[in-house]
Amino acid sequence: MSADAELETMRPNPTWDAASYEDAVSTLSRDDLAFKVWGGDWCKDCRSQLPDFGAALDAAGVPDDRVDHYPVEKEEDGTKVGPRVEEYGVEYIPTVVVERVPRDAD
Repeated sequence: MSADAELETMRPNPTWDAASYEDAVSTLSRDDLAFKVWGGDWCKDCRSQLPDFGAALDAAGVPDDRVDHYPVEKEEDGTKVGPRVEEYGVEYIPTVVVERVPRDAD
């Protein structure tokens, strides 16, 4: 992971069935994609959704250096704060941004 912290909720769900999601695994395995994930280990939506996403990335063989974790906290008014939250306009978590990365020229 290239971000400073790692979200516990991104640890792959060991019971996730990759065979049931072959198309998703195939898409995630593209070598020109990078993933930015905002979440909070305190967040029930993150705890229910991100372990499956982590398992899908794992099944697709996505290297850790193409997955950035951005832990988010919630202010009293519900506003989300954390790394790059404002830059990417993150309002809800979990949020996943998929970006294309340049392929290495041979």
